[in-house]
Amino acid sequence: MIRELFGVPFFINKYRTNFGLEVMENVFYTYAYLREDGTPYYIGKGKGKRAYDRKRHSAYVPSRNRILILKKNLTEEEAFKHEIYMISVFGRKDLETGILYNLTDGGDGPSGYVYTEEQRKRMGELRRGKKRPNHSKIMKKKNHLQVVNENKIKELRKNCPPEKIAELYTEGKTLKEIKSILGCGMVWIRKSLDEMEVKIRHRNDYGNPMDDKEVRDKISQKAIERGAWSGENNPNYGEGTCRDKIIQRTKEVNTGNQNWKYRKQKHQ
Repeated sequence: MIRELFGVPFFINKYRTNFGLEVMENVFYTYAYLREDGTPYYIGKGKGKRAYDRKRHSAYVPSRNRILILKKNLTEEEAFKHEIYMISVFGRKDLETGILYNLTDGGDGPSGYVYTEEQRKRMGELRRGKKRPNHSKIMKKKNHLQVVNENKIKELRKNCPPEKIAELYTEGKTLKEIKSILGCGMVWIRKSLDEMEVKIRHRNDYGNPMDDKEVRDKISQKAIERGAWSGENNPNYGEGTCRDKIIQRTKEVNTGNQNWKYRKQKHQ
């Protein structure tokens, strides 16, 4: 059976069953990850749920409708060969030869066995003379970021020690007040309290703005300006609180002795 992927033909093997022996060997397949426009950006080889595994993948794993199984029921050697063939057809971005994000030419995926010396020599001959992917720059960048983060943590420990944060917090200071005193971020404050095994009093411990009388007066004034119900303008004025009404209404419903006046007003 022959299929095409953007004009590139490839064969799909039929499922073969010779007393179950060949089925156990032919468990590998090749797959492609597709962009939204349908072009492939990664070619791989695997077995089982390898194509859909998001944890053990260097490439971004798309949704299932953009994962294409190219060939299945292959031996591992057949899968390696087909992977190498498909990568060579579409080319690699790091080598500026194509559109794939693969960092190798394929045929080098580990599957739980050790390569023989002959296989190692053959794979070395295939790669000899070819431009290698620039892994060193990527690793240097990662190491640099790691060093920068470590230096930041050292600086924070010096300027905002966790012991000082825990001391201020136990004295009754809020997280917001500690931030203004020491000048460090909320993330570091919470991390320090967790490190010192100090339990945060409650989740939104940033200080209640309603504790400020000026804030309360300002909110009340705005409510009056927009015509809020207050004093005699409130429909419940002089008839007790809403809580009392709810308790009375609940008693009437539970006892079956409902107030006709209440029902009449409700349905008007």
